[in-house]
Amino acid sequence: MGPVLAWHKENKRGKLRGFFISLAILIVGMAIILTFQGDGPFDWMVSWQVWTAILVGSYLMTSPFTYVVFSAGADWLKVDMVRFGRLKRSIFVRLYELRTIKAKPEPVGITFELIDRKGDGVDGAIHEFQKDPLIWDLVYNGILHSVAAGAEVNAFARQQLRLDDVRELQYPRGPRAIDLTRLPDHEVRRIMEDPIMRELLRVIEEPDMTPAQFRDKFQELREDMLSDPADPAWLVGEPLEADYSDRSSYPDRFS
Repeated sequence: MGPVLAWHKENKRGKLRGFFISLAILIVGMAIILTFQGDGPFDWMVSWQVWTAILVGSYLMTSPFTYVVFSAGADWLKVDMVRFGRLKRSIFVRLYELRTIKAKPEPVGITFELIDRKGDGVDGAIHEFQKDPLIWDLVYNGILHSVAAGAEVNAFARQQLRLDDVRELQYPRGPRAIDLTRLPDHEVRRIMEDPIMRELLRVIEEPDMTPAQFRDKFQELREDMLSDPADPAWLVGEPLEADYSDRSSYPDRFS
């Protein structure tokens, strides 16, 4: 994880703004309910009990004792939830390795979900991430890179993030090629562990094939030949750096 380039914590002004937004939602909601019941939409305003309930409800809706802290680096995002001064949850997402990018409309605004290739994910209202311009720039750059690398994006996210306005993004029209000749052995082994590839090796009666032998035999595959989603790193970029921590993939280097 690289250095922190941006940091943001919601302040008291943000909580106050959230309180008034919650108050407006409850007042409008109460007026609509009474209108449908045939009563005057603002008859309740003379009741101090109702006002008390609405004010308390608005206060609790702002989560006064909970703060969300955002921090971001060049290629990562970290979201910490602090409640009563204690860290309750921490989420770390690799922005340049996103697998899934989804957005949908919610009562709190447009929310989106980011999930990286390791399954770690973060979700929240877009305006929460845009409170600090630098954090949003870092997140958006990661989204652009991941989309170009083949991340799954739903139509609403593409529209709201204006991805179609970015000329450099090339959306694939069909299965893309995986060039095994540019992948190190530990990445080839990951492909070999795909259920379809394991079945293929069983059918050709070579279940113990090494990554080097597999690469020589199948120099290129299509991503739709795998049952699991292809890692974006297999599809674009420079040759990956070999990972020699997995000695079983490189017996000749550790003999």
